[in-house]
Amino acid sequence: MNYSADLYFCNDDVYPLGITHKWNGLIAVITFDNTFSLPNSWLLNIKGGFTPYNESGPCQTEANGYLNLRLGKQFLKDKSLSVAILANDIFKTNYMERVAYGGINIRTQYHEYQDKRRFGIDISWKFNATRSRYKGSHAGQEERNRL
Repeated sequence: MNYSADLYFCNDDVYPLGITHKWNGLIAVITFDNTFSLPNSWLLNIKGGFTPYNESGPCQTEANGYLNLRLGKQFLKDKSLSVAILANDIFKTNYMERVAYGGINIRTQYHEYQDKRRFGIDISWKFNATRSRYKGSHAGQEERNRL
């Protein structure tokens, strides 16, 4: 299980631009990436991220997040064939809602959906999936002796 939290601090000097709204807020981004082993060699991968409401620089940004799922299995003796069913942004929550202040009496408000919602099948093949042929620390000794 992998979890991470990134923290950013914005301290832009926006007063020379005529922007009177300035927040020195903390921006947090929380992500996780977990893979679970299921029976019969199936793997379930869950990825997600969340950014809470923040006020930073000349902007106010609403909370947003996403959740991706991937269910896959490897086939053949050398596990060179991989088939997976995937769903990205399954709750359709990856929106960016922001109010930005710029200059005197200028306010920009937007609501943007970052279209990363996908449902599909992923089929991949690994070429030369056999294990390494490393034969130990003295593997080239015969060749050196021959020379």
